[in-house]
Amino acid sequence: MATKAELEVELAALRRELKQRDDEDKSPSSDVVAAKPADQSPDANGIQQLLDEHGINAETVDAFKDNLLEELTELQKDKPLVILVAALALGIVIGRAFK
Repeated sequence: MATKAELEVELAALRRELKQRDDEDKSPSSDVVAAKPADQSPDANGIQQLLDEHGINAETVDAFKDNLLEELTELQKDKPLVILVAALALGIVIGRAFK
C-alpha cells in the first residue's frame, strides 16, 4: 500500500504534467488548420470526415440500402417462417423495452 508521502509526490507530478499540457494547448501551434466549409456545422464536418476515413459516401450507402432491401425481399419469398419469427421476436423485444 502506498504511503501518504508517495501519493503526494505522485499527485504533484500529475499536477505538473496537467499544467504543462494546458500550457501547450493554450500556446499557438504551428500546425496548419484545414479550412471548414461555411455551410457545414462542426458536427457535420466531423461526421463527414469520419465517413471519408472509412470510405463511405452517398453511393455506397445507397448501394448498401438497395442490396439490403433486395436480400430481405428474397428472404421473405424463400423463407417466410424466418421472417415471421424475426418479426415476433422484434415485437417482444420492443414490447419489453417500453414496459
